[in-house]
Parts: sequence; C-alpha cells; structure tokens
Amino acid sequence: MLRGTQKLDAFPADDLGLRRVISSYYCNGKPIKMEEAREIVEGWGIWKGLAAFYLIIAEIKSIKV
Repeated sequence: MLRGTQKLDAFPADDLGLRRVISSYYCNGKPIKMEEAREIVEGWGIWKGLAAFYLIIAEIKSIKV
C-alpha cells in the first residue's frame, strides 16, 4: 500500500495482520478492533504507514521492541 499510493500515512486499519502486530506490541496480544488500531496509530502522525511496516518487519525478524 505504501509503494502503490506513495503516502507514508496510509494505514489500513481493517487489516487483520496489522491489528495483530499492533496488538502484540501495544496491547499485550489482546485482540483489538479497527477503531482501537486507529486510536493507537494516530499518535504516529504522518508516519503511520511506515511505522506499521517496521512493526511487521520487527515481528518477522523476531525483534523485541
């Protein structure tokens, strides 16, 4: 999505994988809803999409944040 739209603030809050990753780093793994994910990423400002990308990569590489 980041590459396709060229917008670093693009964030698909309904993406289950992203919600799972955000939940694991911010909510102790508790399942979160779309609205909760949006509230969390709002603090990331214009870097929402890029920050989400890095969280996914951190999970893939088993990096503890």
